[in-house]
Amino acid sequence: MADAGGAGISPDGEEYQSCFDLMNSNRIPIKKGAARGERACPHCWDAWQRNYSQCNVCTIKKIKTTRRKRGKEEPEFRFVPPPSIADVKAAAAAKRPPPPPAERRNCSMCHKLRRNRAGEMKDDWDKPADERKCESCKNRLARALVEEPVRLDEVVYIQSGDNYSTSIEVPNGANGQRCKVVVEVPLKIVKDEGEDAKQERARAAVSRRINKRGSCHGKVVNADDGGKLGEHLTHVHCVKLDAVNCYLYVKQKKVLEALAKTQNGTRPPPKKDHGPFYPDQNCNFLGH
Repeated sequence: MADAGGAGISPDGEEYQSCFDLMNSNRIPIKKGAARGERACPHCWDAWQRNYSQCNVCTIKKIKTTRRKRGKEEPEFRFVPPPSIADVKAAAAAKRPPPPPAERRNCSMCHKLRRNRAGEMKDDWDKPADERKCESCKNRLARALVEEPVRLDEVVYIQSGDNYSTSIEVPNGANGQRCKVVVEVPLKIVKDEGEDAKQERARAAVSRRINKRGSCHGKVVNADDGGKLGEHLTHVHCVKLDAVNCYLYVKQKKVLEALAKTQNGTRPPPKKDHGPFYPDQNCNFLGH
């Protein structure tokens, strides 16, 4: 093979131009251990030695030109890079027809759009609009028939430094409104069960949850009547058991943060930001 810019003779007797310019710009590797006159890429060099017209990496095209040398045409080396993966996927997606839009129907209880294909409303899909219920609402109704919320009688103390109080003043509340924290436990309904037995089962359920997770859920309610502060419930997720004094307590800053998120119960709590992940029943996953 010729030097840079020269011409060589291929095994089939035709002349071709050297690919030194491509090697000089580091676009193709130089054949290792080659002599001075063998400065071509290994793939093109092997292809010419085997009298191939195309190698598996570069594409060799013999282009007819008006330039003549020794009375013969001079073919040229031309590097054609393979298409990128994104271009291949885009071309394949353009050939496929778009999927049909999924039909959605409203649930009569939660008023959310549900799909039949995902099994969100598989039984009530063809029922009238006022009788449709999604699977989530059905499960909620089924639990309500066999379970009931039981409020624990034990006082939940609100800790602020070394002080423990049973209630605090609501920030920006009307007429010095105060709030407290209570714990409610869902228990299975037992026929003809007394209130003392219910409280005993509720305390056992709270103890099991604290021993397992270190905390339990509580609600911020009005200190006077035990009702909601506003239209929406305010939950606090940091109720713990004091091992020394053996009572439930929650830090005051956690209660104030929960009240600030819901503006004292006047708006719903903000939804959790999962980022690019989609929340599922068991885990969070990335979309396709």
